[in-house]
Amino acid sequence: MHKETLVFVTFVFLLGLYLKWKIYRIDHFNGITWDGKPWDDSEYRSWIKRKKEEQL
Repeated sequence: MHKETLVFVTFVFLLGLYLKWKIYRIDHFNGITWDGKPWDDSEYRSWIKRKKEEQL
């Protein structure tokens, strides 16, 4: 794999994550999530914690 390709893929991946996060934050103000359930910060934090534990 060329270095340029790797950088591009990484950039697109991070951009996608950022946009997903932005959409989540916008939905948070509307009080809804992707699946339409109410979403609060403690739920969001526990979800992040779960994701981090899965990566370990």
